[in-house]
Formats: sequence, structure tokens, C-alpha cells
Amino acid sequence: MKRLISSAIAVTASVMFAITNIHAAELEEIIVTATKKEESLQDVSVSVSVISGDKIQEAGLHDLKDIGQYIPNFNVSENAISTIASMRGVGVGANQSFEQSVGLFVDGVHLAKGRQFRTGLFDVERVEVLRGPQGTLFGKNTLTGAINVISAKPEIGGDFGGQISLAVEDENSANIIDGHLNIPAGDNFAVRLSFKDREDDGYITNAYLGTTGPTADEQMLRFSAAWQPSDDLRIDIKHTDGEHIRVGSTVVQKTFDMAMPPTPTSGLAFLVAQNFFPSFVANVGTFVGGEDLNTGATKGAMQTLGINPVGTQTNTSDTAINISYDMANGMNMKATIGNAKYDYIDGIDADFGPFQLVSRDDWSEYEQDSVEIRLSSAADADVQWTVGAYWDDQMQDIDRLIDLDGSLGGLVGVLNSMGMLPYKTLFTIPPSTLLALPSGGTNPFPFPLGAGAVPGTGPYSNGMVWAPGAPLYMNDSCEVEVAFNTYAGTSLPPCALQNAFNHLTRIGYWTQETDAKAIFGQFTTDISDSVELTMGVRYVRESKHIIAGTCLGADTTGLQNCNPSAFIAGILGASYDTWAHDFVMYHKETPNTGCLLSKLKKDMVMITCSI
Repeated sequence: MKRLISSAIAVTASVMFAITNIHAAELEEIIVTATKKEESLQDVSVSVSVISGDKIQEAGLHDLKDIGQYIPNFNVSENAISTIASMRGVGVGANQSFEQSVGLFVDGVHLAKGRQFRTGLFDVERVEVLRGPQGTLFGKNTLTGAINVISAKPEIGGDFGGQISLAVEDENSANIIDGHLNIPAGDNFAVRLSFKDREDDGYITNAYLGTTGPTADEQMLRFSAAWQPSDDLRIDIKHTDGEHIRVGSTVVQKTFDMAMPPTPTSGLAFLVAQNFFPSFVANVGTFVGGEDLNTGATKGAMQTLGINPVGTQTNTSDTAINISYDMANGMNMKATIGNAKYDYIDGIDADFGPFQLVSRDDWSEYEQDSVEIRLSSAADADVQWTVGAYWDDQMQDIDRLIDLDGSLGGLVGVLNSMGMLPYKTLFTIPPSTLLALPSGGTNPFPFPLGAGAVPGTGPYSNGMVWAPGAPLYMNDSCEVEVAFNTYAGTSLPPCALQNAFNHLTRIGYWTQETDAKAIFGQFTTDISDSVELTMGVRYVRESKHIIAGTCLGADTTGLQNCNPSAFIAGILGASYDTWAHDFVMYHKETPNTGCLLSKLKKDMVMITCSI
């Protein structure tokens, strides 16, 4: 766990600010808006945990993953692929197109995707964590809970002033600077500027490369404005930009066990690890990493597999407009308008070790617009109620490249020369399969192929020799087709007979558009002095339009073209369960949902039923 050095630089410069004195003998009352109205935490009829902005800064918490260390039942985990939020052990997994089962609401705007849970925390008033389904008070329904983040607001009528904090962390050599400035402009308008800049060297030792990581470089800037032309009307506007760059991987091998029953791939992994990377095997389970980060078998070499460096570069942009109007009859009208978007470039060392085997590159863009309008009863009404309507529109685009090195950076060839493997690359069609083909898959000519130069066929340089009648096994060149076309009168395209590949790729795309509409309401009344009854109802109609596909390739030039070769399809299909495919889904509609809540005030017992 990251901790703040007690002797580190921690300077706070305040131009002017107010301090509220709290006597030790008094119990501090915590006011929350978990139920979309201000009330004491003790009176809230749902399970809520709250951590204040001051505590977040004092504890050196930088994001929601850190918050999870302080909040029971809530956890945010980040793997090499995505970010997963879970409540009471329930989450949606690593699928990047799914909306999180734990909803994230920042200043009233729902942020749907796991990537948005990586957004750093700074200049926050408080974070509220609600457990259980939230569908009758929040515009966007959530399955297992909700995270309500409230940013610090400009102080209308307050003083001109601010704060700057500098800190150093010992565990990962982090340097942090953050602060804010409140600028009042008259009696009814104020502006707040906030920022945070953080760098660290990482907390995982990579024994293979002799480095630490993953390193982080994060900058965030927020502009907030508040206008209150009258006691009844207030408008808050907030815009936040952020950039997060992580270099390196968050993965450490905890186990390295043979698959049971053993497979050729797992057997080869153990053979290569024991012979070429014994230090990696020795460090498994010690929380010391051993990844080559796609740089290959030569330590410190430039990237040799994949396109993007291992890590991520994520840019975020969030805008929220909140309007609150108190009517003459005591009712309140609120409107929340939001826009959120991000783009990222990821590079992943997907074999998670010193093997030059699998890399993954992702490019993604996402944007959502949302509007929520709610009407609430007067605070002194006998029956407290809130009704509202919600709409959001989302667009997500993901492009993905998975690059597989069948030569393991040349190590398979070394094992082949030692007589330990029958092939030079993992991606080789076996001789028995070639002989089973209708054509026999053999050399039909009365002369050998691949040795020296055959008139009209061009030079051969790969060293392979296929005698007449021999299976064209381990054919990783594209010269054989010339001989067939010349002497057999065929018109085979280049590389048509290639059945051994040093590299294979999987090229995918995913485009998803979502449109969601909902109406919801919640009603609360006191049955007696000790029993409060709360009832809620929600109707949702959500449609999704998805276009996705995957093709296979073998191009190592960086063009990443699809290749329809039957040999490629056979290798990846039989050994890796990977197939070229297209996927289209046009519409999905969710049913009505209802909720009934009862709270026994005296003993703070809550009974929950769902319909």
C-alpha cells in the first residue's frame, strides 16, 4: 500500500481560507446526498460509506482503486486489459464493452465504462459508496451499487484563496503536486481552478529487465463555475481534462503450473522457461516480475513484438452542468447534463513473461452524452417523493491487434537445431495433416524444391529441401508457388502453399452504439414512529447496435492485412480456438423493474424486496 512519508515535503500554502472548529466532545454529523437530497448519514435508508476529500488527501489516495482499500465490500482492480469495479464480490469481468455493475457517478453524471474508473481523484469534497441495486433514485440503474463522487465547488460569496500541496511517497518514489484556487466574482458568481500532477517510478521489480514499474505520469486540470442569481436558482458547470501515461505492466506471475492434461503449448512453455529463463521460474510467486515487455530475448532491446509500447496512454474529458431550482410550493427541480469521453492506446505483453510470444495492441475511443431531469417533493411533505427521466447516448470504438510470434524470438529454431523440436515455428501444419489433403500436400516434381536454384523458379535461401514426393512440411517461404505455376501450369497466388508461419495476427474491430431511456420514481412515508416505507419503480428501454469482426493475418511489415489462407485458419482454429468472424447485433430491450424498501428506524434494519 502506498503511504505518505511523515518526513516528506508536505507544504500547504493558503492565501485565505476558513477552518471549522470541531470540539473533541462533539460527534461530527456527516451530510450526504446518497438519496439525491441532503440528509444525515444516520438517517439514510441504504448502506452507505463516506470518505471526505480531506481524508482522501491526507491518506494519499489517488484514485478509486485506492479508495477500495478503505471501503468495505468495494474493490477496483486493474489488469493488463481493463479495469473492473466490484461490490460484495460481484462485477462484470474484463469485457471492455460492458457497463460496470457498480455505477460511477461524478457530479451527477454516470460514467459507464471501466476505463473511467482509472480517473484520478483530486480536489474532491467527498466520495459516497452505496451498496445494493440503485435504480429508483439514480438516472442510470446499477446492479450492485453506486459510487457517488462530488467535486469541490466554487464558494459563492467566499474569499479569494487557494491551496497548493507538495508530497513525496517513499514506496514508489512518487512526486505529487496539487492545488486549487477559488475566485469569487461578485455576490452570485465564483470560479474554481484545480489541478494535480503526479509521477512515480512504479512498485514492481522486473528481475528480467532490471527495472521497476509500471511508471506513471498523470496530469489533471479542472475548471468549475457556479452562478446563483437568486436563492432559488443555482447553476454549476464543471469541465475536467486528464492525461494518464503508464509505461510497463501491472502483472506479476503468482503461479506457473503445467496445464492438466498437458498441452503442446504448455509443455513448450515449461521447456523454454527451464532452459532459457530459469530466473523467471525462480521468481514466480515472489511478487517480482519477469516480463520482457515485448522487447524480445535481448534485454534492453527495442520493441520487437507488437506496435505500441507496453503500457497505456489515456486521455479523458468530462463536462457536467447541474441546475437546481426551488419552486414557490417547496418542490425542487434538478437537471444534470453531461458529456464524457476518452481515448486510449494500449500495449500489452500478453504472454506475461520473458517469452516473445503474444502481444496485444488496442486503440479505443468513447463518448457519451446524457440528460437527467428530476422533480422532488417539498422537504416538509408527508409523503416524500422523487420522479425523474433519464437519457443517454454512447459510442464506443475499439480496434485491436494480437501478434503471435511462433518462433519465440528464434528460440524454437534453437531447440529445433538441438533436435528437441520437430519444427522451427509453433505455427506449422503437421506432415500428417498435409498428407491428408486432397492434393497430398507433397512435392509433385521430379526434382527437389528449395535447394539451390531451379530454372524459372528463382533462388532459394531458406535452406529447406523437399524431395520429390515429400510433404511440403515446414514451408515458411513463398517461393514454391513459382515452381508450381511454371511446371504445372497453375496460377497459384503468392504464398498460397505456405504452411509454416513465424508470425500470425488476429485483427479485430468493435463498434457499439447505445441509446438508453428511463423513467423512475421513489416514494417514502412514515407508517409509524419506528417504521418508514419506501417504494420505487423504474422503466428502462435500452437499445444497442453492435458491429464487430475479426480476421486473421500473417503480415509482419506493419500493414496488418487480413489473409484468407486456409492454413492460417486451420492453425489458429485448431490450436488457439481463434476464427475469422463477423458479428452484428441491432437491438436489445430491457424489461420493467420494481423495488420495495422498508426501514425499521429504531434498530436500523432494512428489508429489501425486488419485483
